[in-house]
Amino acid sequence: MTRLAIPVFPLPDGEPSPRQQLIATLARIDGWGQGAWREIHATWRLRGGTLVIDDLEAGVSRDPDDRVVAATLVLERHGLGAAREHDDATCDWVLRLLWRSLMPRLRLTATCHQPAASIRSVNACVLTPPRPGAPPGLVVRLLVRLPMAGMCCDGKRFAGFVRQLEDFAA
Repeated sequence: MTRLAIPVFPLPDGEPSPRQQLIATLARIDGWGQGAWREIHATWRLRGGTLVIDDLEAGVSRDPDDRVVAATLVLERHGLGAAREHDDATCDWVLRLLWRSLMPRLRLTATCHQPAASIRSVNACVLTPPRPGAPPGLVVRLLVRLPMAGMCCDGKRFAGFVRQLEDFAA
């Protein structure tokens, strides 16, 4: 199978902000207008990994008021081995686990590609160095609709999503 490169490293330069700061930001913006979501577009250190939250370009959703972000979970210490010849099977297994154990329990709307033979070409789950010179980390990419309570940010529900990601990463 042809190996397709990830176009960019999933982790920006610099240290991720601490988890406590993310939780405090979510508590602070809870009930604010939808523009407050931009305050979480950053790299965050979680228990067991790193979460990169990026705003998406327009056109992902048909609803112009829809707030969808790219949530990239990076597990640098994943314990899945380093045998490069099994990367496709490992990523397929991780996506199947994600769809079986995490996706049905989420209290917000999120998606990623279903496990399939084309797993490498869609980059939904890859084993790749998260930054230049680092050992391969497990990278899982999700599209997440930011939760709203009416016209206001629902930071509490997003904080629950963060805890669910941490449980999945454990």
